[in-house]
Amino acid sequence: MEEIKSVSELTSYIMELIEDDPYLTNVWVYGEVSNYKVRNSHIFFSLKDDKAKLDCVIFGGKSRGIKLIEGNVVAARGDVKVYPPHGTYRMICEEVRYIGREGLYSIRYKRVLEKMMKEGWLSRPKKKLPEYPQKIGVITSRDSAAFQDILRTIKERYPFVEIYLFHTQVQGEEAKKNLVEAIEKSKEYDLDLVILARGGGSQEDLWVFNEEEVVEALVKLKHPVITGVGHEVDRVLVDFIADASAHTPTAAAEMAVPNIREVYERFKSTFEEVRGKLSEKFENFERKLENVEAILSAQCEILLLKLKEYENKLKTIRARMQITMFRKVKEFSQKMDNVGRILENLNPKKPLNKGFAMIFKNGRLITSSSLLKKGDRVCIVMRDGDREAVIE
Repeated sequence: MEEIKSVSELTSYIMELIEDDPYLTNVWVYGEVSNYKVRNSHIFFSLKDDKAKLDCVIFGGKSRGIKLIEGNVVAARGDVKVYPPHGTYRMICEEVRYIGREGLYSIRYKRVLEKMMKEGWLSRPKKKLPEYPQKIGVITSRDSAAFQDILRTIKERYPFVEIYLFHTQVQGEEAKKNLVEAIEKSKEYDLDLVILARGGGSQEDLWVFNEEEVVEALVKLKHPVITGVGHEVDRVLVDFIADASAHTPTAAAEMAVPNIREVYERFKSTFEEVRGKLSEKFENFERKLENVEAILSAQCEILLLKLKEYENKLKTIRARMQITMFRKVKEFSQKMDNVGRILENLNPKKPLNKGFAMIFKNGRLITSSSLLKKGDRVCIVMRDGDREAVIE
């Protein structure tokens, strides 16, 4: 069977763990005083914040001159100990200092700021604000003057924008939860940028914008963020992580959109500048065309003269060729006549017209009687026909 420990043994083990932990020895803790009681010169009370409570005691020798008031914020120094009879732990305080609400906010502010630095939230690159946004999300209270200021400013400066309101409480117990939910809700929309805003107030009124959960939610927002919380003298932690921060909600709206009049003047100036440059370019182009036209005109005159010269040369060459061709044709005709006469004289049938005849033996012209003998068959060719004969 497994070893079974007694309550005392387990409690002693827990005591050793807690009382030997240097993190729990001579430690300062701050919180709001509650359950304040004095018994036999010992002071019993609790320190609490919005998430936890710590029981504390100041024993008689240390309690002289100390008077705590319910709701005050104090910082206590001491050791965390286990109280075995009740199975609880508590802080044995050696010193208590009143720090008040302002001091409490300062401590919490410093703690969140240290986390922001540790996580690298302060050094991350800023997102560029769109020059001409079309969809803007506004995270604030629908009933606030800040929201009305933003609407009015955007309408006057750049009335082409769609405004998406993500309603939230901006102070009070539910403000932190509401604000984180509103920031998360804005992630679902395709926005060009987000304005986180609230009007002025006390440090306590604006404190929700220093809460760690709010700061972290804003860090994770993909849209560019402009903050406009409080008045010019106010500075909250969300301002440090925003892509741009303004002193007031109105200033945030002015930063979010351009002034349509300035845009018009800028475009007008740009148009005039472009028109002037184009006009200058057209003038230069016209001058170049005139120069080209003059050059082409001169070149055309030269070309026409050249063509006229070539035309005259061609006419001369053609006349010469015609004369030469006529002479050659005449010479050729004369030669053909001579050849004709020669061929006519060489015609073997010409003597037949004068009464002569030609004798062929076996297709061979007989030019001598010695080539014939008695009984040879010959062909006698005359002017008007042929006759067969036999030599006797």
